[in-house]
Amino acid sequence: MSNVIYLTLTGERQGEISAGCGTEKSIGNRFQYRHENEILVYQLSSSSVSTAGGVYHQGLRFIKPTDKSSPLLTTAINENEKLRLSFDYYRTNRFGRQEKYYHIELRGASIQGISSSHKKDSLDTESITVSYEYIRSKHLIANTEFSNLLLPDAYNQLFPADEIKQPEKRNITLTLGVFFDGTGNNAVNTQ
Repeated sequence: MSNVIYLTLTGERQGEISAGCGTEKSIGNRFQYRHENEILVYQLSSSSVSTAGGVYHQGLRFIKPTDKSSPLLTTAINENEKLRLSFDYYRTNRFGRQEKYYHIELRGASIQGISSSHKKDSLDTESITVSYEYIRSKHLIANTEFSNLLLPDAYNQLFPADEIKQPEKRNITLTLGVFFDGTGNNAVNTQ
């Protein structure tokens, strides 16, 4: 079996764009068992070039089947929605089982282009090109990693701080009472 790539795609406004993309309703008999909320990726390519000013990332392009996410991706390009993409690569290990071995994460991504291909006797596909503000790639088995934040000013938007929950405000009422029992002994009651 060849290597397989799955994409989890989240939009700032639309939320989980990849939800339900691996189901039979979305891609028919090519549905992906245990990957129902991920997009099947047929091909992925990226390009970086070295310049006098440093490295220039030319974006990332992937090819996927026409599925449930197709109209949502068109909405994302129309509204210039910021996206978060997580690509997981799977391969067959020496025991004949699928293992996740590579991961690419993009943050602050936006779609630069969508190209659809519908031909007789072939699968309907879409080619999506994205630019991004942050990329991280990691080989999970060999434990090597690369990351690059292209726009340092956008750090707080790309990596929002976890919200610290404040404890609930509690109101405490203290009631004091002095009782006279007629014997000259006074008792103090507190709650």
